[in-house]
Amino acid sequence: MDATYWNNNGRYNATAGKLGELIPSVGGVSQPEKNKALEKFRCTRNIYYDYYNNGLCNRMGEVRKVYGFSALVMMRQRGNIYHPDIEAAFEAGLDAAILAAADEQDLDVVELSAHARLARRACLHAKSVRHRAA
Repeated sequence: MDATYWNNNGRYNATAGKLGELIPSVGGVSQPEKNKALEKFRCTRNIYYDYYNNGLCNRMGEVRKVYGFSALVMMRQRGNIYHPDIEAAFEAGLDAAILAAADEQDLDVVELSAHARLARRACLHAKSVRHRAA
């Protein structure tokens, strides 16, 4: 898989970089109760790094909680931790974490077309209006 964050050309690479600037070099994000999606992005990114750098030797147990699937089960089914299906699952998980954190931090996802950005903004606005009304 060539289009990966590991190769610095993931789907939302520029947005991930902007989010990375908001994360401290050590420890969790400030005010994690207010920045839940940013904290999840931090955890997701740490697991992603461990996947490519160490084959999940350090964070295998965290994958299910953060990504929502068992890397160990997938590895056993496919016979290789670096199987394309597993790589795709990690890319998709990081994509989702980036979008959620960008929404929470009110960052523009520059990789999307102008039309897609407007549609996302409209959706977010509608969600916030419904949330306030509830």
